[in-house]
Amino acid sequence: MKADFWHQRWNNKEIQFHEHTANPLLVRHLHSLALPPGSRVFVPMCGKTLDIGWLLARGHRVVAAELSEDAVEQLFAELGIEARKTAAGRLIHYQAEHIDMFVGDVFDVSRDTLGPVDAVYDRAALVALPEEMRRRYARHINEIANTAPQLLISYEYDQSLLDGPPFAVSEDEIAGHYGRTHELTLLERESMSGGLKGKCPAAQSVWLLRPKPKAGDEQKSSPPETRWQVAGLSLTMLLASLGTSVANVALPTLAQEFGASLQEVQWIVIAYLLAITVLIVGAGRLGDWFGRQRLLMVGVAVFAAASFLSGLAPSLGFLIATRVVQGLGAAVMMSLALATISEVVPKGKTGSAMGLLGAMSAAGTAFGPALGGLLLSLVGWRAIFTINAPLGLLALVLLRQRQTPAREAREPSRNPFDLLGMMLLGISLTAYATAMTLGRGHLGWMNVALLAVAGIGTTLFVAVESRSPSPLMPLALLHDRERRTGLVLSLLVATVLMTSLVVGPFYLTYALGLSASQVGLIMSAGPLVVVLAGVPAGRLVDRHGASSMTFLGLTAIGASTMTLALLPVSVGVPGYAFPLMVMTAGYALFQTANNTAMMSKVSSDQRGLVSGLLNLSRNLGLITGSSVITTVFATASGGQDLAITPPEAVVRGMHVAFAAATAVTLAAIVFALSHRRPQQLPEDLQPCCS
Repeated sequence: MKADFWHQRWNNKEIQFHEHTANPLLVRHLHSLALPPGSRVFVPMCGKTLDIGWLLARGHRVVAAELSEDAVEQLFAELGIEARKTAAGRLIHYQAEHIDMFVGDVFDVSRDTLGPVDAVYDRAALVALPEEMRRRYARHINEIANTAPQLLISYEYDQSLLDGPPFAVSEDEIAGHYGRTHELTLLERESMSGGLKGKCPAAQSVWLLRPKPKAGDEQKSSPPETRWQVAGLSLTMLLASLGTSVANVALPTLAQEFGASLQEVQWIVIAYLLAITVLIVGAGRLGDWFGRQRLLMVGVAVFAAASFLSGLAPSLGFLIATRVVQGLGAAVMMSLALATISEVVPKGKTGSAMGLLGAMSAAGTAFGPALGGLLLSLVGWRAIFTINAPLGLLALVLLRQRQTPAREAREPSRNPFDLLGMMLLGISLTAYATAMTLGRGHLGWMNVALLAVAGIGTTLFVAVESRSPSPLMPLALLHDRERRTGLVLSLLVATVLMTSLVVGPFYLTYALGLSASQVGLIMSAGPLVVVLAGVPAGRLVDRHGASSMTFLGLTAIGASTMTLALLPVSVGVPGYAFPLMVMTAGYALFQTANNTAMMSKVSSDQRGLVSGLLNLSRNLGLITGSSVITTVFATASGGQDLAITPPEAVVRGMHVAFAAATAVTLAAIVFALSHRRPQQLPEDLQPCCS
């Protein structure tokens, strides 16, 4: 059946099996799918059915496919929803809050384009196709929806009496299409009053299709290519975080090597972090455009090459320049590893995979100084950079074990890449990050000027994005309530996390009198807990859901910061270390749950962008926390040189800093409670029957 057939029928208003209210069979039987609020339901060949509005009104997300753009325009008009329209290969993507609509042939919709779905509601797709196409359609839907459960509506009548569509589809045919993959249950069959189109007797049936359990699924290990891919993605996260922490320990040596001040050699670290912060959103968006697998491998190659050149640096300027390039590669690695992992592992293991990536990132932070010190003493400073080159090559080999399937191949959009938007965002982020870095928390005229540049740049960026035909960051993306909440929570929690990293060393050194090696040992306990807690946290998320684990993680963080804000100095090292470990375990749980919630409910063509935004919000939180918490701590301690500050003043500063962190955590909890709720349509837009 050709596309022109359906376009002509829409133009002639000959689509006769649309209803003016939600389908009563859907209303009566949706509960059979046992979908929690927020589930993503796929409606293939949807037309302009008001069933979509009914599903939205029940707090579900909808992703749909429809051949006729006229039908889609009418649907959004009738729902009173304004959608953003972008190109997606051969398809056109209409997007609004909680709804993604792909205009084009349903057979052009791939699993990668569709993204994860929790159920399929087939109200008029199978019955709209002639017999010779239905088997292909059923296989295709199983493929792109990953054999998700279905609610299927069919018709039975004498096909010789009436030309379809809708076509008659018998029980035997449905069993032939879906019997191997699903358990079929007939929920209801009713005779159609007046017959079908008033021309012949007919019955309408609703079927529940539940995926069959596969023998040994619980014990079956992942395919070898999946294990290699997960290993490669884990290594990319490890390398990106090592790039930050491994260089810190060498800064005194590098100052001597290049005859530079400590303030000058600090740019070896700052340049790397700034490059990541500035480029991570653009890297994610480029992955959405040109293919994440391909761009990820390019990013790893750039990182490895820049690391090797850093080890050969003849001057400080050359080293800082290669560190910027290394940061570019790391931005791609961090953004696209997080975006790719949800495509590699089964949906039921997404939380565990996110936990593993979080553990690898923490491992790089925790063990980077130790690895850097070892290489520095045994080989020299150049080795702390060149070690990344062979590890990067290993990551490339592991990632190559999974060739990009044909369905993941992407056609770049016909619209030009939003280079202006990327430049404005880069300028804004560079200005903000530099303002927060300079002065170590003391606000001067340069900081104010840079913040003004950041504000102007952000304003221009929003103006450009609102007019761009293919924006770097579609502003409609931030209209989604849960997505916006996840980004804000990520920023707030990262700000809180910086309290222990900024204040902890001063408290342990000047209040408890520990040596530098003892301070390092205590401070390494936090990242070590994240390493150990990452995978178990992922399993908890898989078992109990991302939302409840997000609140549990926030609660653990808040309880820990409150304890540290009230901590008497007499409890010593154990009294500080235990709340620190609880806080970092809570952070591991929060980060895994929040990342899982964000990445599991985003359409595939925006997965890289959302991953970049998640990483950006975390980096901005760390940068902001470093500046703000330093200011709070220094002010509460008396604003003097801490080497001559009385221990009781340091303790007071620590208490005030963690009290501020507690307030931020409570704000995060309140924000999460008030925003992460199922979104309902206004009453006047709800198309269901009362």
